[in-house]
Amino acid sequence: MAEEVRLVEAFLAAAEQRDRALMARLFPPDAEVREPDSLPWGGVHRGLEGFLQLVRTLYGAFAWLEVKVEGMMGRDGRVVVWAVIEGRTRGGRTFSMPVLEDWRIEGGRIRAVIPHYFDTAAMARLAADQ
Repeated sequence: MAEEVRLVEAFLAAAEQRDRALMARLFPPDAEVREPDSLPWGGVHRGLEGFLQLVRTLYGAFAWLEVKVEGMMGRDGRVVVWAVIEGRTRGGRTFSMPVLEDWRIEGGRIRAVIPHYFDTAAMARLAADQ
């Protein structure tokens, strides 16, 4: 398994366990998540605090949300994560949408995460379903 994949797995496990110390070591202040501007949580989110605020905003937009990682592969400083986002809108609609994430790794730390949703327009409509 690529070293980059182990790093992403470690970060996701730390996030699940709410291990902020490990998360901070792996996601430095200049790392960023670049979400599509067309989404309510869109924009560039920097550092661990930016990442955590993004997670709060994303999960807060729905009555229930879960991201299920289905696989990863990585090499040469990049990891592709394929996942499915499942949830229920505040208006009661359930949904499932595939997403790919492009993780950029450098020097044993995360530099950037760039999600690619299957349908950003549908995701925005789902977030607006109250």
